[in-house]
Amino acid sequence: KRTNFFIETFYRKPASIFKPQIQTSSFYNPVSNTLMQSILIVGTAKKVREKALEIKELNLHISQQELKLQEIIDKLKKFESQQLSLKKADEFNALTLEMTAAEREKIALEHKISDLVDKKIAEEELFETIKKSLAASAESTAALEREIEENVKLINSEWSSLKIQRDQL
Repeated sequence: KRTNFFIETFYRKPASIFKPQIQTSSFYNPVSNTLMQSILIVGTAKKVREKALEIKELNLHISQQELKLQEIIDKLKKFESQQLSLKKADEFNALTLEMTAAEREKIALEHKISDLVDKKIAEEELFETIKKSLAASAESTAALEREIEENVKLINSEWSSLKIQRDQL
């Protein structure tokens, strides 16, 4: 009776129709559950690689923007040094206009860099979350696989005892 109870509980169908080779998808199937877990882990691992690549690209883009910013800062310093040596008002005004345009470009670039850094931080947090999820999924899958192996061994031993009982009848 314990065997029948186990089979009925584990497979959610009467032991009288139990055939170990046939399992329909309408019942709990630990093997397909593990397969689904494995598929999820593979998908999550792919997301981890994609996020790592996104973060790397963001770092590269931030570096490029910081180089542009440094070029603008150098340009502004050059304009300031030139401004001191100018004696004509129209040259001074033209240089001031160029400095103002460069200053606006510098501010816009600083905002862009700030946005990129914020996006990078968000992506890194998401990356860590995905990595934790992957680790948890791997642990869960390993536990499920151990449980399945134990249950298969138990079912096989109980099936053997049922066969012996059947043969004795």
